[in-house]
Parts: sequence; structure tokens; C-alpha cells
Amino acid sequence: KVPDWEFCGQVLDKKAIKQKSNKTKYLINIKVHNVLKVGDDIEIVAPGYDIIKMKVKKNRRGNGRRIE
Repeated sequence: KVPDWEFCGQVLDKKAIKQKSNKTKYLINIKVHNVLKVGDDIEIVAPGYDIIKMKVKKNRRGNGRRIE
């Protein structure tokens, strides 16, 4: 059976950003090993097989420039 997912990158670090609404958003730095596009649904597999699901909202290069 062919898996319906593929390894696309490695989380290098994350930064929590508090919002005025008391929600927390995260800026996640990922070393991409494949392709990630805005709108992609991704799953981050943390130690202990804790799975965090999210959608790619913005893509930026290491220098902060937006990837179109």
C-alpha cells in the first residue's frame, strides 16, 4: 500500500506569538526537504508520536522574503 503522506521537512524551532484575543499563533521554522505550498495541510509528528495538524498560511525564505 502506498502511503498518502510524504516526509516534507524538519522543524528547526518555533516561536509563540500571543494575540490580543488571548489566542497563541506560532511561527515555525522548517527545513524543507520536499515542497510546502501555501494552503497545504500538514501534520507535524512530535516525539511520542504526538501529531499536530495545521495549514500552511505563509511561506518565507530564511531571510524573511515571501515565497510566492
